[in-house]
Amino acid sequence: MSVVSMPSRPSRGLALLPGLVAFLGLTACESYLPPEAWTAARVDEPEVLLDDLDGPSGLVNYAGDLVLGTSAGELLRLDRMGDLSVLMEEPLPGIDRLSTMEGGLVLSIESSASEDGQSSVEFWSPDAELTTLWAGAGTVTDLASDGSRVYYALTSSELGPASLRWSEAEGGESLTLCPNLDEPGGFSLVDERVVIADRGAGVVLACDRSDGALTVLATPPEVPRDVATAGQEVIISARSERWPGGGWIYSMEPSGGELVPLSYSPPGLDRLIVDEGAIYWSSSQSITRVDREGGTYEVLATETRVADFMIWEDQLVWTDPDRGQLLARPL
Repeated sequence: MSVVSMPSRPSRGLALLPGLVAFLGLTACESYLPPEAWTAARVDEPEVLLDDLDGPSGLVNYAGDLVLGTSAGELLRLDRMGDLSVLMEEPLPGIDRLSTMEGGLVLSIESSASEDGQSSVEFWSPDAELTTLWAGAGTVTDLASDGSRVYYALTSSELGPASLRWSEAEGGESLTLCPNLDEPGGFSLVDERVVIADRGAGVVLACDRSDGALTVLATPPEVPRDVATAGQEVIISARSERWPGGGWIYSMEPSGGELVPLSYSPPGLDRLIVDEGAIYWSSSQSITRVDREGGTYEVLATETRVADFMIWEDQLVWTDPDRGQLLARPL
């Protein structure tokens, strides 16, 4: 791998997609298509922060620095000065997603990369050995921590249906919280519940963190992909199954109810992140954002496959496994 020196940042100059307006209040969002192809957008080339990576994947802010995993099992740390270090001497099987936890990091390991074909959730600390929090069949689709527990969603396997589980930090108790999901996608911790996009069932669910009780909060016209929180709102990405596979970004009260369409999306939308002023989402070949109140979306990056992305040091940063790069765009 190589560290690429950071050039002076260009002026913002982010191109708005011409002629595309997100019409709020449409009753048939799934059937709506934009008047012009989204690929008409032209954006500046992103900065390359790291190059020659072997399948860069998950990203997380760890003590102010950027930590990323790779499908080759490396755990790398990039500080604010652009210095790169390796956090583990011996690589793991392929790392997929990352989350922070007090005293260390939580890693999900890809089943296809392990010798026994199993996935796992691991806790890494600079002061202790790697601790396995869970291992078994199924693939981890998302994970998050509330400080004392790690929550992770699993796909179905020959051993059972998809589920939502939690494990205590540093290898304590582990429990299946919601055992009968269909095809879980992304989720978010909202108060005392886990709000999760169940792609297979086509619904957004709330799973009570105390007793595992499930409540259907919303049924979008499209297939829900991910969930994020923005203040007192829940943000949902939902992908249409109709060609060309665009979709919508919705907002919703945490208790459920009406879905408010905020923006149409380019094809292939998937993961969400939210900051104080905007909602960002990745697709199969782009990164896009819209104001928190909705409106016309803005394309930030094109022709890039996004494994994970986040806001770091006033930049949008993401991993592209096809390019083998860690990329950035000033905000």
